[in-house]
Amino acid sequence: MTGAAWKIGQPRFLALGFGIGPLIAISYLLLSPLMSTPPDENAIGPFAKMATTPGLQQVIALFIALVLAPPVEELLFRGVMFGGICQSFGPIWAAILTTFLFAASHIIEAIHFWPAFVFISLMALAALWLRISTKTIGPSIALHFSYNLVMISTIFLAT
Repeated sequence: MTGAAWKIGQPRFLALGFGIGPLIAISYLLLSPLMSTPPDENAIGPFAKMATTPGLQQVIALFIALVLAPPVEELLFRGVMFGGICQSFGPIWAAILTTFLFAASHIIEAIHFWPAFVFISLMALAALWLRISTKTIGPSIALHFSYNLVMISTIFLAT
C-alpha cells in the first residue's frame, strides 16, 4: 500500500474501473440537479468554457480530459502521493488527504456548484478503493478515463 502501485493491473480490474467511472458520472448528471440549482452558463469554469468552444479549444479539452488527466492525476494522487502519505501517516490519513487534495485541485471548475465536489470526491474514493484493493494504478486510470469520457461527451452533446 505504501508504494506508488506502478502496475497496469489485470484486465478484469481494468474493466471494473471502466464500469465504475460511468456509473459515478451518470449519477452526477442525474442527481446533482436535484441537490442544487445548476449554475448559469456564465459561472462555468475555464475548462468547461474551453470544452464548449468549438474548434481547437474543444480538441485540446478532449485531449486533456481523456489522454493527460487520467494517468497524470492518478499517478500523482493515488500513486505517489497516497503511497508517500500512507508510509508516513497511515492509510486513513493518506485516504483523507489525497481525496481532499484531489477535490481541491478541481476547485476552479466546481466552485459554483457544490454537488460537483461530492461526485469528484466520490470518484476519487472509488479510484482509491481500486488502487488499494488491486495494488495497481491501471484500474484507477480506467475509472478516471471513463468518468471523464461521460462528462466530456455530455458537454460536447450539450453544445
